[in-house]
Amino acid sequence: MNLNCDCLGLKIFNFGSTGILKLPKSLCKIKGDSAVQNNIKELKRGELLFKEGDPIEKVYFVQSGRLSLFVERNGKKMEVDLVNASQTAGEQGVLGVNKQPYSAEAQVPTKVLEIPINVLKSLQESSPTLLKLLIKSTIEGLKTTRQKIRNYKLEHDDASPCPQMLIPKIFCIYPILAQHLGKKNEDGTIVLPWQTLKTYSTRMFLESPQRIQSGLELLKKLGYLELTTIINEDEEEELNDIIFKEVQTIEDFAEFYQYYLYKPGRSEVIYVDEMAFKIIKVLVGMSINAEVNHKGAAVINYEDVIKEVKAKTKIDIKNTHWDLLEKKGLLVQRKQQGEILKLLFDKGEFIKTAVFWAFINEINQWNEKGYIDFSVKEEKVDNDGPGSCPECGGEIQASQKFCHHCGHNLVAA
Repeated sequence: MNLNCDCLGLKIFNFGSTGILKLPKSLCKIKGDSAVQNNIKELKRGELLFKEGDPIEKVYFVQSGRLSLFVERNGKKMEVDLVNASQTAGEQGVLGVNKQPYSAEAQVPTKVLEIPINVLKSLQESSPTLLKLLIKSTIEGLKTTRQKIRNYKLEHDDASPCPQMLIPKIFCIYPILAQHLGKKNEDGTIVLPWQTLKTYSTRMFLESPQRIQSGLELLKKLGYLELTTIINEDEEEELNDIIFKEVQTIEDFAEFYQYYLYKPGRSEVIYVDEMAFKIIKVLVGMSINAEVNHKGAAVINYEDVIKEVKAKTKIDIKNTHWDLLEKKGLLVQRKQQGEILKLLFDKGEFIKTAVFWAFINEINQWNEKGYIDFSVKEEKVDNDGPGSCPECGGEIQASQKFCHHCGHNLVAA
């Protein structure tokens, strides 16, 4: 957004001969250029101005230098746009967007002028109607352009078998085509011919048959469908019918993934943490026959939880483990009932997360190996196997001197 703008006779921003951005007095809490100078922030190269998901409280006008707007997925930064001198970042807040859709990092030493969002909102709301329309149109256009670049980068910069941006689409195809083109049986299963699925997914959804078939194998491994085969004319085995046992869970997973994928600041839940996953599975197992209160929360003796987690995962539960779950959006509550300490958690939310993380875990293995490996089964606890870190509970080998999860000195322990 260019800051040197005359519209309807109203001069909004002006750069003086010194190169310092000057604002009208209506934008300054204190009259005079000193108020503007006090709002200037200097960034070093590589320094973050804000992170994706942070609340939008200010609009940043770049006086000098350059900002990189990016998203980070699986530890990889994907640049969406560059914000140069005389341009802005965080301007979507003027239109009511509450959280930053991107992170901003200084590529070179950079100076930005910070203006509180409520000050700019007030100025925008008091502007003439035509000016308000122009501001809204400009910001919406920039938002749309950046969103398109973001989606393209996430989809095309990932050469894995099942890129993250395609996961909701792939796992939405199966229930849609099964429910509309499949044959429903009395036992609730749905039979869909492979040729029908392949034709429609290729022509209507522009998906490759190889990716669609691998996705079916993944769902078979998880137990959501069965695959039948026939011997063709060349005496080769080929896929025939797909028998869907439970399409609703597949559809729910696709909806869950797309929701959090596009939710700035809340996408943490779609990244599986192995330690958190182990703890969740133990809690889900214990919740099956547990007492449930009026809010749907499972109520379990805390000491029993500690013992069960230790027995099945070798993890010694500490406060840091509950903090880890909270970071993923999974809250637990410890409550004293008489002389017994109880652990309370949302049974339905934990079950849903465990089910969906099983999907994501298999997708991660698929992307890592390039195929669906049916030989890999869930690891079982072996009393003679690897130990656990006394600090964080992470899995360690006997030869390790430091825990690679938290850095704890194992020799000193």
